[in-house]
Amino acid sequence: MILYYGIKSDSYPPELATRNPWLALGLVVLSIIIWIILLTGYYNKWILRTLSIKRKIEHLKNTGIKREARILTSIDKSNPKVNYSTYELNLSFKNLVGTQIEEKITVNDKTPYERRFEAGKNVELVLDQNPNDYPYMVLSSFQVSVKGNVILLLHITLLVIAALIAELLLLCLSNRK
Repeated sequence: MILYYGIKSDSYPPELATRNPWLALGLVVLSIIIWIILLTGYYNKWILRTLSIKRKIEHLKNTGIKREARILTSIDKSNPKVNYSTYELNLSFKNLVGTQIEEKITVNDKTPYERRFEAGKNVELVLDQNPNDYPYMVLSSFQVSVKGNVILLLHITLLVIAALIAELLLLCLSNRK
């Protein structure tokens, strides 16, 4: 829109498209490239990254190394507006080379009445043998799911945004005739 109104404005440069059509065409091509980069980034961030993390967690649970961890501290960070509890846990466990370490993780618990995440209790972790990507450790009881309707809604939203952008660019080009 900035490019469109810049080209159409009565201020300087006056009638950019008629004075220098190559510059106007270049600005339109530049805007198309910027929109493609922006929409691709959003798609990667909102959809592909989510599915990639889900796949990585499932792979980690099947191939990771299991370790017993002791909960040193458990801080309840729950939001009363949601139907699950959130805890920040400080865990002590042996890493891949056998050294005792401490690590903080945040977990969501849909069954807080079981009191699984109280200080002094043990939990089982699954560690990634090659910890290059997030997540590098998860609880063995961790369950991951992606809501299909949310992914579908994100796809539809991105397609609507792309259609609006295409319509704006076509409007810009049709006004040049």
